[in-house]
Amino acid sequence: MLENCMNPNVPKLDSLIIGLCDQRKAEDAVLLLENVEIRGCFPSRECCAALIRELCRAMQGDRAYCIVSDAFKRKRRDTRYLNVCVHAFCKAGQFEKAEMLVEQSIYWGCVPDIITYNSLIAGFCQADRVEEARLILDRIKEVGYVPDVISYNTVISGYNRKAMLSHSLKVFEEMVRNGISPDVCSYNSMIHGFSKAGKLEDANKLVQDMMARDLVPCDITYNIILNGLCKSGKASDALRLFRKLKGLGFSPRIITYNILIDGLCKAGKSNDSRKLLKEVEERGYVPTIITYTTVMNCCFKSGKIEQGLMVFSEIKSKGYACDAFAYCTVITGLSKLGELEKALRLLYDIESSGWISDVYTNTILINGFCKAGDIDAAYRHFEGMIRRGCVPNVVTYNALIAGFCKAGKVDIAIDLFKKIQKKDRITYTSLVHGLCKAGRVLYAYNVLLSCLKNHIAICAAAHDEVHVALYKSGYYREAGKLKSVIRMTKIL
Repeated sequence: MLENCMNPNVPKLDSLIIGLCDQRKAEDAVLLLENVEIRGCFPSRECCAALIRELCRAMQGDRAYCIVSDAFKRKRRDTRYLNVCVHAFCKAGQFEKAEMLVEQSIYWGCVPDIITYNSLIAGFCQADRVEEARLILDRIKEVGYVPDVISYNTVISGYNRKAMLSHSLKVFEEMVRNGISPDVCSYNSMIHGFSKAGKLEDANKLVQDMMARDLVPCDITYNIILNGLCKSGKASDALRLFRKLKGLGFSPRIITYNILIDGLCKAGKSNDSRKLLKEVEERGYVPTIITYTTVMNCCFKSGKIEQGLMVFSEIKSKGYACDAFAYCTVITGLSKLGELEKALRLLYDIESSGWISDVYTNTILINGFCKAGDIDAAYRHFEGMIRRGCVPNVVTYNALIAGFCKAGKVDIAIDLFKKIQKKDRITYTSLVHGLCKAGRVLYAYNVLLSCLKNHIAICAAAHDEVHVALYKSGYYREAGKLKSVIRMTKIL
């Protein structure tokens, strides 16, 4: 390879070194660089950046620094080259070397410019080291430069990402005080910070101030405001503002619709979210599967099962590949609607296509069969899920125990109760209620005592039910003991 580079040209050299870096061959790249530099051929800035990044990735940051410093000592005193190297070190997380390079470059006769310092600021902010970025901002003034709008915007954005609104506001005010006019990015960052903090009135004042400076809010500005309203539980206000903006000529993009649809769905406004989804399609945008699933889930949660199923049909007709969450949502909706056979068929269809149903989906179906009074179908499905390798959880068992107790099959409920390793308050409550209903008062008494000894708090109604049943059945001593245990448990 070196023989082919006796008379190298820069493009050829660049492609060779960058290619070696891409192949994680830093040693070969350095060897090639050293040989061609002896012959007076120097790689491009982009090539040097690639080599620095690869050496830093290979934990050879010191070597990368030596290569760069050697280039400067050999009178490659180009500020643009310095900036590329500083940016590369920052991107590799080697901030100490980036700062050291800036300091040393002055002695080598290469003067850093505002871009150099902005690269340092951006690197620190991207690494969430915003306080250090702030120090660089102050240092710019000390070396005789004036920070520009990019310098300030980067620090403001860094503070806002860390939810340090008071700090970002100080930097914003300092920028204005120093005669640097904020741009749209400056305002967007501050508006985002106030919106994120729930200070929507302050965010709105910034929009007004922005317009007073003859700066035109962009779609990002409006998206930030709309998202802030939605996140603050004011989805209806966001929708009204959206309609008003449209009337003033604002042309929303798909991201704006996604923000509103998500906000409306979280607020339970399924009708509005469906209308917006239809509007998205009419404008020629293509909603993502996440958008459709969000609307569908909202419909089901709002009890509008038929609408949810219509959205699901639309998803399928458009050829989208549904994920587990989408199918689980539909199966839940069908179960609540009492369409258990349809839900079961859908489950079998998706399992035959290779999707493995989870315990949550299977439990929904089991609970649906129990509530419909078809306990045999519920148990068949329970056995089937175990055969398929899906392990039931306490919620699954609770649904079956309640179902069998309701059907008067208390012995099966007891057997299921014994199989559960970690029981919860619902497990005990369901079995105690079923035992009392079946006249198995002493068994209910012993189960309740076990529950209290394990410090599992069940509802007072269950205590009263067993206590009354014991008295009615003539078990006065047990009733007195239960009352004493309950009282002691409350004290402890």
